[in-house]
Amino acid sequence: MTLYAPCTRDKAACKPFDADRARAKAKAEIVQRSKARKVKQQMDAEWKIENLRKLEGLSELSGMRKDIQRIAVALEKLTSIEGKDSNEE
Repeated sequence: MTLYAPCTRDKAACKPFDADRARAKAKAEIVQRSKARKVKQQMDAEWKIENLRKLEGLSELSGMRKDIQRIAVALEKLTSIEGKDSNEE
């Protein structure tokens, strides 16, 4: 389907408007944008999964931190007891 758009230049310089070509170009652009959107959504989902995995690791470390603090306190008590024993000898 070829239409002629109004032209302000010489009629010889005006090119006919090809509606079919314009429609195909617009459709190709829509498909490209759709693919790009899907790729971005997939990347966002992967990013969220990776961050959740890292956060789970941090929560495990947080639980271990309490145990480490208890061990450190116990070691300090042991060293103070051993220090008193060696001073008494």
